[in-house]
Amino acid sequence: MNVFYSQLRKFVIPKDERTAKIRKNILLSTFVKAGSILTSFFLVPAGLNFVGNNQVEYGIWLTLSSIVLWINYFDMGIGNGLRNMLSEALATQDFQQGKSYVSTTFVLLTAIMVVFNLLYAMLYAFGVIDWYQILRLPHEIVSVDLNHLMLVLMGIISLTFILKTIGNIYQALQMPVVNDALVLVGSLLSLIGIHLWSQVEAGNLGKLAFIFTLAPLFVYIVAYPLTFFHYKELRPSLGTVQRKWAKRLFSLGGEFFLIQLACLLLFSTSSLLITRFAGPLEATRYNIGYKYFMIITMGFTIIVTPFWSAVTEAYVRGEFAWISRSLRVVLYIWGAFTALSLLMLLIAQWFYQLWVGVYVPVSLSFALMMYVTISNWNNAFAYFINGTGQVRIQLYCALGSIALFLPLSFWWGNLYGAVGVCWAINVALLTSAIALPYQFKKLITAPIFTAK
Repeated sequence: MNVFYSQLRKFVIPKDERTAKIRKNILLSTFVKAGSILTSFFLVPAGLNFVGNNQVEYGIWLTLSSIVLWINYFDMGIGNGLRNMLSEALATQDFQQGKSYVSTTFVLLTAIMVVFNLLYAMLYAFGVIDWYQILRLPHEIVSVDLNHLMLVLMGIISLTFILKTIGNIYQALQMPVVNDALVLVGSLLSLIGIHLWSQVEAGNLGKLAFIFTLAPLFVYIVAYPLTFFHYKELRPSLGTVQRKWAKRLFSLGGEFFLIQLACLLLFSTSSLLITRFAGPLEATRYNIGYKYFMIITMGFTIIVTPFWSAVTEAYVRGEFAWISRSLRVVLYIWGAFTALSLLMLLIAQWFYQLWVGVYVPVSLSFALMMYVTISNWNNAFAYFINGTGQVRIQLYCALGSIALFLPLSFWWGNLYGAVGVCWAINVALLTSAIALPYQFKKLITAPIFTAK
């Protein structure tokens, strides 16, 4: 216990600048994330009221927004690749190379979006894409032309997609809280926009869509010149674009991209499988329990996120002892969050009744508690390994998890419903839980619990 307090005290009262940055980001991110959660809470009723409590139109917007958000995956991991490569350049103070990385990234993302929008416009012009047919909606229940609306939204989202690279730059600068703050400001502007527009005229699906998409774009348009006025040495220019960096961005980013897709497949199919095997009521219980225990994951993610780029800097400089000491602190914090999840399990039934009045089986709550415990353990090692850029093992683990999850979820889902699907995820995650600590030990030679 004395060791725990000693290590925690070193983290809370740091002597080195890197740890001080991490502590500052964690504290500020806690407030920013809380603001984001609170804002999203108010956005739901505000958006619904804006469309005149038309639940059909609001539901259509939720569906369309989830579809356009998939555009974020079109960067093929280039954003995370930039984050690592720029962190490496900053660690050696090679600002010219860092500027070249930033310039090449902007050109690549612009090219991807130009091609995407040209293809989409062609499909739209020839009538290949019909959102009414895709969503199986009659024309008369929507107040705007869905096909035309989506064409315009794709253009707006594409511009945001390019400019949000600023967030990756701040992450590389070990300032992830700025990236989170930009997202929060976009949400706040959406809330303000809804309120102001509703004072002038009645809202509808089209106006709601424009507010939600233009607000974050406006934030990034303002942030772009401010960022590169402050960090002139990283300001992108066509003269510094280099093809060799494009190849490396695609190579490193591609691995991050495949890991993201594998994790998306693993976690996004659970509700669908539960509905298929046990019905929508069981899926509702699962999602209520999931959101409850995700508080643990959100809190732990706030803590480990700043370590990613800090580890990149330390790894480039060969400061392996600092990396091991930092992981030791994170693992102690993981233990504290695990104890907190046990407490949440004990009061879960009382909280569910108070919150939504829905019964969630204890067996399902326990399975979800184990899920966040294993997931946080994996993330503790994954974020540190991500900082080194050596993510090939992580990719294999993600693919192995999918190979385990699919047959187990069908087998146990048929037998035990939501609990079976949840345990299928837990078992699938064990591949990373075992392999990632072993990889870390091979990458970072300094021992975790004895490094000074």
